Amino acid sequence: MANPKIPTAKTAVTNWGAFKEAGLSPIDITCEGYLPIHQFNSGCHSKLALTAEAMISHLDREHGGGFVMTLRKSNGPVWDGWDKFIELGIEITDFRCDVCDEVIKLNPSFILRHFAPHSGKMRRPKAGGTFNITISRQVNPEYTDAD
Repeated sequence: MANPKIPTAKTAVTNWGAFKEAGLSPIDITCEGYLPIHQFNSGCHSKLALTAEAMISHLDREHGGGFVMTLRKSNGPVWDGWDKFIELGIEITDFRCDVCDEVIKLNPSFILRHFAPHSGKMRRPKAGGTFNITISRQVNPEYTDAD
């Protein structure tokens, strides 16, 4: 008897497709909590392998779900981790620019705006492309990523 195909979980609100549409792939991921979302940083401060599984493993081991992720436009195929997050039902509960601390809507144009050097938390402009992201297996009703 053949095994029936197990249905894959889908995300309820997170638009992971925005990262794919923007052609983005991570070049650095660190397990790190950040203010104001993580009042206590339970991240282990480790640099992770560039896989969705590495991030999910840290989430499931109660590291807080916070990460600092540096993204770049891909010249080749886009990172397959975005699809993995959709398949496993992983949600974003917070996504913000590390430079200016602005909460970013999950839309390609909003994300790409933060790749240019700009100022924010500090007066001097800093290169963009680094983001603070918190993932969870649950939806945060306060976080909206609508267009």
